[in-house]
Parts: sequence; structure tokens; C-alpha cells
Amino acid sequence: MPVRFVLRKPTRLNNILGGAFDVFFHIPFMYLPSFYVVRELIFALGDGTVEQPAQDISEVLRNSFQEYKSKLAEDAVASCKIFIPAHVVTFGFLPVHFRVPWILVRST
Repeated sequence: MPVRFVLRKPTRLNNILGGAFDVFFHIPFMYLPSFYVVRELIFALGDGTVEQPAQDISEVLRNSFQEYKSKLAEDAVASCKIFIPAHVVTFGFLPVHFRVPWILVRST
């Protein structure tokens, strides 16, 4: 039963639900926070010298979430402009076995 559900032909409802989940849940609440934490960790480690000392992990997390909160609206609008049209193609027209190659081509 689950295999038939996953491999069935794309419908308009699947298109809307798949795109909405990614744009309104996955990107703002999973991808962007992890992106800002990893980015802040890379920049905060420094080389350990006096000019560029490494930061404490709590400071890194605080800075990353402050930046995430300050840029959330701008990032959400930008992701909607890019990903809503792309997801119309991904979830609306492509068979399941072409979705990953399409996403890889789309992201380059």
C-alpha cells in the first residue's frame, strides 16, 4: 500500500501539498536555521589567533539565531520566488523517478 501511494501519478493536490510543505515548513524552519548555525560555526572558529579568536558555542548559537530571525522575512520571500515555480514542475509534471535529477539540475 505505501509503495502505491508514493509511486502514483502526480495530481494537483500532490503538487500543492508537496510545494507548500517545502516552501512553508521545510525551508524556513529546518533548512534556514541549520544553514545559519553552520555558517556561523565556520566563521566563528577562526584560526585561534588574537586577531581572530574562536567563539564560545553559546555565543555562536545566539548570533546565528539572531541573524536567522532578522533575515527570515527576506529569505522567505526569496525562497518563494525561486521554489514555488520550481516545485510546480517538480511535484506537478515529473514522475517520481525524475524528481531527484531535476532537483540536481535546478540547483546548479
